[in-house]
Amino acid sequence: MNKIVYIDGIDWENELGETDVTVWPSKNSLLKNTPCASSCGVVRCEVKMLEWVHPQNLSKEGNKQDPIALWEGHIKRYEQRIEKLRTTIERARNEKS
Repeated sequence: MNKIVYIDGIDWENELGETDVTVWPSKNSLLKNTPCASSCGVVRCEVKMLEWVHPQNLSKEGNKQDPIALWEGHIKRYEQRIEKLRTTIERARNEKS
């Protein structure tokens, strides 16, 4: 089954496949929740599920990951995303001058 989702333009160009990104169910929900999207642009995407590469296990026994390690991993990915955005901004400023 394929799904249509929306992503902001900067995430599409620089973040998708590199770090966590948020996809939205509609253009309006993206514009409402991501203020920069009006200048970054909005990309309509089709997401296709290929296969389960790791089985789903929603039981408590299957979810034993340390919550602190989980959040540390999220923080690291956000730090990487922020650094990439800084690089994109710097590149845009250099091209402008």
